[in-house]
Amino acid sequence: MNLLHVEAVDTLRPLMPELDTPLSFEEITRSLNQDLVKLLQSAALPNNVLEEFVFALDHLHEMGGLRNFPNNRLINSPDIVAGGHPVVCAFNDLARRTHDVSQFGVAVGPQVMASVKEFFDFNYLQYIALVFQSLRVHTLDFQFDKVSTQLSLNRFTAHPEFGVLTYRNLRDEVTMMIPFHLTRIVDVH
Repeated sequence: MNLLHVEAVDTLRPLMPELDTPLSFEEITRSLNQDLVKLLQSAALPNNVLEEFVFALDHLHEMGGLRNFPNNRLINSPDIVAGGHPVVCAFNDLARRTHDVSQFGVAVGPQVMASVKEFFDFNYLQYIALVFQSLRVHTLDFQFDKVSTQLSLNRFTAHPEFGVLTYRNLRDEVTMMIPFHLTRIVDVH
């Protein structure tokens, strides 16, 4: 009877991520189309870069699903906040001159801002830049979780110290544009 009691207690033990078995490279990259995985492996990227690239995509996908996420707009980021009024004016001036409403910056709520900050803190932007550098592209079209996805990294924007990461989930029609200070990818040439 005690044996049954011990087994029941073991099954109710809370999950502890630090004790869970880590995912293998194949399990992590399973969400990407295999042609892209092969292309990235042929570019001699370390496996951890590709894994972090997948985690970055997952983060972007989840961010696009947040409540009150401003779809198809240049969102406010911690870097824009730090840059202040001159940076905001540079981006808004370009939007005004091009008559492109999506390029006008828009404030975001605390949940979206926290998600963008976390994205920056995990250095996901740098991993994305490494992938783009190794493939020598600025835009990448691929399948992520069987969803047509487009990712682009633009280093030349309305403000000379800023770039913009654009993520598009074509199935859900989610587009996000995240401005960032170029020092975040300074180590990636």
